[in-house]
Amino acid sequence: MTTLERWLGHARLRPLPTMLGLGALLFFAGRLRWVEPSIEPISITVVVASDAGDAEVRRATDEAMLVALAERAGFVERDSAIRARLEMNVRFVEPTLRGDAAIAEAMRLRMHESDPVVRARLLWLARETLARVTRRTPTDEELEAYLRAHPDRFARPSAISFEQVFVSRQRPDFEERVGFLSASPFAYESDPSLLPAAMTNASPRRIEVRFGRAFAEQLLNLEVGGAPQRVDSTYGAHFVRVLGRSRGHVPPLRDVRARVRAEWERDDRPRRIRQALERMRAAYHVEIRRS
Repeated sequence: MTTLERWLGHARLRPLPTMLGLGALLFFAGRLRWVEPSIEPISITVVVASDAGDAEVRRATDEAMLVALAERAGFVERDSAIRARLEMNVRFVEPTLRGDAAIAEAMRLRMHESDPVVRARLLWLARETLARVTRRTPTDEELEAYLRAHPDRFARPSAISFEQVFVSRQRPDFEERVGFLSASPFAYESDPSLLPAAMTNASPRRIEVRFGRAFAEQLLNLEVGGAPQRVDSTYGAHFVRVLGRSRGHVPPLRDVRARVRAEWERDDRPRRIRQALERMRAAYHVEIRRS
């Protein structure tokens, strides 16, 4: 038994810390171009179709390494969802087996590799671990560059502040009331309504949700500080006074740092996992078998 295999054997006792440690070992070993001479590569066999191309072979190899890593880290034995699935599968073969005995039999039959649900779970656990152990804190320069490269993701839309007096279309004297208010609408109160009497720094989308598309489109044509103008909606007539308007813009990093970092992490994650898998290849002897 090699040093690496003995070390991996402890994973079944402490799966998560060992997975993290293994990921870190492979990550930093790849950076330092160092591999302990006494560690022999772990042999895995990857079965692909006879006509599989390079991309399919690479994907199958990645998945085989990830499943092997998750298996040696003890996720098969420790993950409750995986255990439940494998115990159910084993009962079709040997109804009397339960608990650890059932899991051992499932692994002997390689059910954790053949069952699509268990395999998908193992792949997810392994990728999550690699993503976690390779995570790093981006610099301000990287975040600034990311913000400039994706302004559409973080741009704040134009905004309008306005107030309005409302005349409900349900009034029997609707037209008369509209005519009465036309001269000096803000001298009177709105009809009872769930619509807000004013909105501050509201985006066109937010206005559309509250008042409807027709209202929002008409509002865009009104001048700031001008006389109240009638704007119609499906609810009735609105006498609107625009108080302020701001253009859409990309905010500075300090105002959207959390969002930029989250987006950066989401985009950086696949690259880190890819690099980690490349470094992991030094720990495996891969045999490609075409069938």
